[in-house]
Amino acid sequence: MRSRRHRIAGTVLSAVLVMAACSGRLSLDGYFAALETEAQLLDRNTSDLSHNYDAAIVRALAVFSESVTAPDQAVVDEALAALTTTAISETIRTFELTGAELERFGEALGALKPPGQVEAEHQAHQDAVARAIEARTKTIAVIGQVETMEQLDAALTASEFATSQLRLAGTCRRLEAGGLRLGLLVDLRCGGGG
Repeated sequence: MRSRRHRIAGTVLSAVLVMAACSGRLSLDGYFAALETEAQLLDRNTSDLSHNYDAAIVRALAVFSESVTAPDQAVVDEALAALTTTAISETIRTFELTGAELERFGEALGALKPPGQVEAEHQAHQDAVARAIEARTKTIAVIGQVETMEQLDAALTASEFATSQLRLAGTCRRLEAGGLRLGLLVDLRCGGGG
């Protein structure tokens, strides 16, 4: 049933985009329908990435927990090093995959021709996506240099990516508000932040 709905949604989205290509700009309904579909795909895919990351960390913590009670400090140190390595590599992997999803979303945004009433909001959101992609790349480079869990935590807390996510949520909410202002209730899965 779900795959049938996705095929139908994909067909409708394709038809909307073909009509838009012929006429230049999308109608308000067509624009927000296409944007909502893309935003929900981004949300679903990044939620899956987050779930996979959490599962990998939980598994690594379980292995570490078993070692903590070992009487030999070398075993505990080795387990902590393994946990740290897993946390760093899974964080980098998740950032890379999240970046690929953001790039796909950014390309989809670039293909949409928004109606004039929301053109500024669309451009601001597109710019916020581009900045998030850049920040993700910088954050990966920083994380690649860390060696401890404390350094990983500090790198994530201070990262430009965290700030870019707040900016992205804000531009997303402004797009939703633009739709509401024009009489359309839109769910772009904006998340938290300012």
